Amino acid sequence: MIIPNRSFIRWGVIIGALLLMWAGTQQVLAHAVLVNADPVPNSIVNTPPKEVWILFSEPIEPAFSQIQVFSQSGQRVDNGDLTVANSDNTALSVSLPLLAEGTYLVNWRVLSTVDGHATGGTFPFGYGVGEISAEAGAVSTSGHTDTHPDGDLFYWIKEGIDGSAMPAFDRQLSDDEIWNLVNYVRRLSSS
Repeated sequence: MIIPNRSFIRWGVIIGALLLMWAGTQQVLAHAVLVNADPVPNSIVNTPPKEVWILFSEPIEPAFSQIQVFSQSGQRVDNGDLTVANSDNTALSVSLPLLAEGTYLVNWRVLSTVDGHATGGTFPFGYGVGEISAEAGAVSTSGHTDTHPDGDLFYWIKEGIDGSAMPAFDRQLSDDEIWNLVNYVRRLSSS
């Protein structure tokens, strides 16, 4: 009978634990996030858009997703006709009536078919204006960052997120600066 060496068993346990941790983080990192949009967030367009189109990082469930567009006065202006805009369920669009010149706020919320997590956010765009009004609001992270502990946020900022647009900042920021950024994101998402 062959008895495995203790060092061999110890390394097997360590590698197994690391593999389990890696597999677990892949599920945690799988959230549908905004990858691209038209109009582009925080942009000013010269012609009135006929729709708002948003591309997400993974397939979403349209029945539990929404895109709403609001005027600066808070009135909803989209046509309420949310549509899947591509064959792999990663893009949604909603049509718009002929918009008056002004600043608009897009509010989106989607449910990922990969992990079942809901994510959402907002972004302004302007049509025919010199600048986007401050009253339009800013990009919101509320409803997403509060589902993750500070350690996750710190790690993602420091190491980046493979397969996403999130780069690693470990060479640009010190650990103290990353913790300050985590605290800033927490304050931003709670306001």
